[in-house]
Amino acid sequence: MIDGILVDRAFHPGRRTSAAEFATLEDLAHLGPQGAGPHLVLDALAAAALARAHGVEPHAVRDGLRAYRMGDHRAQHLATVDGIDFVDDTKATNPAAAAASLRSAERVVWIAGGDVKGADLDPLITATRDLLAGVVLVGIDPEPFTAALSRHAPEVPVHRVDPGDTDDVAGRSRLMDDAVQAARALASTGDVVLLAPAAASIDQFRDYAERGDLFAEAVARLPGERT
Repeated sequence: MIDGILVDRAFHPGRRTSAAEFATLEDLAHLGPQGAGPHLVLDALAAAALARAHGVEPHAVRDGLRAYRMGDHRAQHLATVDGIDFVDDTKATNPAAAAASLRSAERVVWIAGGDVKGADLDPLITATRDLLAGVVLVGIDPEPFTAALSRHAPEVPVHRVDPGDTDDVAGRSRLMDDAVQAARALASTGDVVLLAPAAASIDQFRDYAERGDLFAEAVARLPGERT
């Protein structure tokens, strides 16, 4: 990266004295509601390097990046409702992935929780606390999250969703509706409501994909102006 430009200094014939431009951050802006986050820029650079290693021309790499769209449940922008963006990154099932996802926005209402499998959440909260406008917790056991948040981000409002009965799809759908509505209440115009749980889904959902699907359905049911 040089001044917002993605360049090749590995496979360009004149690499010892110059670089070949193949894209700009503007070419990646569609990958997130506030532009491509740092982890997505790194992904783009890695993909470009592989393509250039096989002789793909810079303009074709650029066109490929411009045309690329995120897959389901991977930093997927679902909707903008009343100026609030809703992003499904349910695939962020561990703290490192959630940290990368959270850094993609300036101010986030974070939907998190699930089975952390013993992971240490303190580094995650410490690194992202200044980004948090609020936290909505799902999951059977919220204690790993509430403990880390109380230690490192006590000023951030936290809402825990009553787990209720999630043995069937109706119960799981109710849970996600409650989570989305709670996040909407904590968010302001310009914020991102982000499902990046930092935990596995197995305590309440069939799998991470169902968690994301139910989140998308709950967002679709929200009233408000969509842009």
